[in-house]
Amino acid sequence: MYTGNCPICGAKNAIKYQGNEKKLHCPSCRYVFDFEADKPSLSIDEYIKFQKQALLNTATEGYQSYGRGAVVIDVREWPPVVKRYYFPDKLARLTIGWPDPEIKDMVKTYIPESEIVVYIYNHDAEDSEWRKLWVGPGGKG
Repeated sequence: MYTGNCPICGAKNAIKYQGNEKKLHCPSCRYVFDFEADKPSLSIDEYIKFQKQALLNTATEGYQSYGRGAVVIDVREWPPVVKRYYFPDKLARLTIGWPDPEIKDMVKTYIPESEIVVYIYNHDAEDSEWRKLWVGPGGKG
């Protein structure tokens, strides 16, 4: 039997798998992965809602270590794997750059105490999207 953390809400040992189930579910956030449908029951918006604190933590740690940047949510292996990491502005400018001036401006002007920039990295660039999320004063919203 496999027991693991929920990839959506992070609940410890919430996902249990014995090898013969058609679906996995998390009792904490109601995430369901249907092997036959091959897609998650939650949208990326619901993932962001459940992971808001984790996204904020990633953004805060990244900002404190590297300065301005964006949190990348890599959903290329969704479901069930979602990777999350910080991509600093300094690295973007030294390597691939930001995809367009609007994104560059978003990263340049967000307010670190109350906003984070999130890039949802999908299978191809056309399906990927950028968002600026308001997280409230001091990141508590």
